[in-house]
Order: sequence, then C-alpha cells, then structure tokens
Amino acid sequence: MNLFMKLKLFNILLLAGSGLFFASCDSGYDVGVDTGLVAVEFRAGNISHTRTTNGGNEWIAGDQAGVFMLAEGGSFDTPDDVLENNRRYSTDASGETSAFTLAEGSPLYYPQNGGKVDFIAYYPYKSPLTGYTYPVDIRNQSTPAAIDVLYSNNATSKNKNSGAVELQFKHVLSKLSFTLTSGDG
Repeated sequence: MNLFMKLKLFNILLLAGSGLFFASCDSGYDVGVDTGLVAVEFRAGNISHTRTTNGGNEWIAGDQAGVFMLAEGGSFDTPDDVLENNRRYSTDASGETSAFTLAEGSPLYYPQNGGKVDFIAYYPYKSPLTGYTYPVDIRNQSTPAAIDVLYSNNATSKNKNSGAVELQFKHVLSKLSFTLTSGDG
C-alpha cells in the first residue's frame, strides 16, 4: 500500500469517525414531539363584597392562594386521591379577575392518561397545613381582610382538554355587625 492510499484511508476513517461523533450528540429533546404533559392554568374571579388583601373586592397582584388537585370525586380522607398538595399560586395582576401562576416549584400538570381531576383552592395561602386543616384565629378582628378566608371547590371533572380552570371563591366566614342604641325601656 503506497503513501497516497494510506492517507486516503486515514482521511476516510477520520471523516467517518467525525460523522459518528457528531451524530451521537443529541439534546435529548425531540422537537415537535407531544409529551402529553399539559400544564394547568387558573383564573380566579371575585364575588361581590369579597375582601382580599386590600379589604376591597378585587385581587391585588401577588395575592396568594393554595391549590389542591384530587382525583375526580376524590376526598382528602383517601391519601391516594390527593394528587397535588397545597401548591402556592399568586395573582398576576390587580382587578376583579386575575390569572394565577405557580409561585414556586415545577408546573402542575394534568394526568397524561386524560383522567379527570378536581381542584380545591383557598385564600389566603398558609403553609404548612396539618391534616388538611386551615387554622383560623378570629380573636383579633382589627383587620377584617386578614381573616377573610375564601374557598373554591367548583372546578370539578377537569382534564387536559379543559382549558383554563375558573376558580369561583366563596366566603368561609360571615361578618355580623350590631348597632346598639339606647332607648326608652
């Protein structure tokens, strides 16, 4: 084998080796492949007379709510029914309605198999919760907005085709006011 043939063989092997090297580099992601993961999106409206952070009837950007995802028709009494536990979401903007975005951690996804789920949400966010119990102390009522607990359980039978989930919050506590006036008798 002459020198020319050896150089030609060397170049062919070098070219083939380079091709194999670059072909083996892969980002691990197939562009355009559907993973089946669909992130949950939340929107929250307000009912009249709701008091939030500012004591009014509008959300304030940054208000935080807790969200639980349960299997459809599930219960907190059955641990396997609780698919996501007390995830903290924040309002994006101020107003009577607002989108909620996850405040921390990885996104909340619908089940890949298309199974239906229920969402339960509350405001204001607290962590940790023991035994799914939300502690409320009404001894100090100087700031009513601080003890105005809201609850939403309307978002049921949702799946990855449901679109944005609308959370309808309702009051847990009631405010009673009495006016005493002196009079005859």
